[in-house]
Amino acid sequence: MKSLAWLVMLFAVSSTCLFAAEKMSNAEIVQLLITPKALVQVNAKRVEISPEVKLLCAPPNEEDIKTHRQLVAGKSAFVNVFVTPGGVDAMKDRPAVFPVGTVILKQKFPTATSKTTELYTGMLKREPGYNPDCGDWEFFTLSGNGKVVTARGKIDSCIECHKEYPKTDFVTKEYR
Repeated sequence: MKSLAWLVMLFAVSSTCLFAAEKMSNAEIVQLLITPKALVQVNAKRVEISPEVKLLCAPPNEEDIKTHRQLVAGKSAFVNVFVTPGGVDAMKDRPAVFPVGTVILKQKFPTATSKTTELYTGMLKREPGYNPDCGDWEFFTLSGNGKVVTARGKIDSCIECHKEYPKTDFVTKEYR
């Protein structure tokens, strides 16, 4: 029998996400990757992102950033973008306002045809006041295998990029 926490998370992911997003655990974030229909793919095919953006989306600790820069210097990346069902309409709108509880996830690949995910980066729309300078988004990264949340919070490199998009609730939407 599934635990109450699991059922609450499944309801939140499949509904409009009107729950206290600050209660989403690392395990629940990881669970999104393996739950059918938990995420809706936004882009029809992988989208290329620039080397500069790829560097900003590096894992946030210093050693990982150094290694990441050495691996990706001058190289593009390719992404698939996903959103929880409650955020689909906001993903289509300009300007946009995403409901609390929305998760946006980028699956990053080193090439357009690579079968191996290099890194996941994501955003979780939190309660008003969590991160007012960047739309109350919490940022996170996951390992390439999607099994470990490697960082989460008010990650400076994420905020640095996303603060440029206030009219679309701090989401770039350049991959649609």
